[in-house]
Amino acid sequence: MTAGLTDAQRTAVAEALTEQKLGVAALADAKAMSNPCSSNPPLASPITVVNGYGTDLANSRFVPSKVAGISLEQVAHLKPKWAFGFPAVSQMLGQPTVGSGRLFIGSQAGYVYSLNASTGCVYWSFQVAGSVRTAPVLGDSSGHLPCGSGT
Repeated sequence: MTAGLTDAQRTAVAEALTEQKLGVAALADAKAMSNPCSSNPPLASPITVVNGYGTDLANSRFVPSKVAGISLEQVAHLKPKWAFGFPAVSQMLGQPTVGSGRLFIGSQAGYVYSLNASTGCVYWSFQVAGSVRTAPVLGDSSGHLPCGSGT
């Protein structure tokens, strides 16, 4: 089907069909990023989770003040503290999961990231087989889900 196309055109077709940029590993791996965290401490136990998608069985998307750590009055005064640019992606398909001081999020480029929720530095990344289209789920090494993680 690509007979007669140039290499650049074939690359464009492949990237459009897969929704991924070729050579993304050189850009999207945490090792290639300019904002690495200085250390990678273990997650606190038990893991406290605020899942970015629904947060409860009714999919209410409501996070109580006690869980969020802020009051309703403080919401109007919130300002961005940091930003993270996802390499080689044009859109994000999944929501983040916040747990034990970290933000876990997957990207269209096929990487899952662990970021410091306070500073935005990158603890690590993990390449998966395709685009990540949902919020990551956290659990401990025994396979048990933490309280507040949904189903």
